Amino acid sequence: MELKHTISLTLSSDYKERFIAEYFQVKIRYQKLIAMCNKWDEGKLEFTPTCPRSLYADQLGYMQAYMSVLEERAKLEGIDLSEETLAHRIEYVPRVKEFRQLGDKLIQEVRELCPSREVDLSIIKLQEGVMWLGMELKRINEPNPYPNSKDPSTGNVIDKTADGLNF
Repeated sequence: MELKHTISLTLSSDYKERFIAEYFQVKIRYQKLIAMCNKWDEGKLEFTPTCPRSLYADQLGYMQAYMSVLEERAKLEGIDLSEETLAHRIEYVPRVKEFRQLGDKLIQEVRELCPSREVDLSIIKLQEGVMWLGMELKRINEPNPYPNSKDPSTGNVIDKTADGLNF
């Protein structure tokens, strides 16, 4: 796991998701610092640190203590810090976006059929499905794909969707 995988949680309006992001960001940095210190101890570090090794040991200690505090708070507040839960959250948003794109592709293909009331209704229902998946992204606090949608100074300009849909 990398720091970039925690971005969507960091931007969430839900404090529990921000809490999860904070915990895993510290944990990722802690693990990277341990790896660096281990290489240093083994004489395999590819650069020469400017700080003494003892300062890094202190930093690791404080990071471990901070993670312990966050773990205790998580227990008391009922927040699941398991890597499986985080992996699910990280994989969920891309899956929803993928389904929106598949829905949009299907809409474009259905448009190529002979025009009829039934085809038009099919397109409308597919568009509704794509729209509801967009509402799911909103529900889980994904950043707004239409940043100018509520700005009256943009006039009649309608933003394209952030995920490049054509529907």
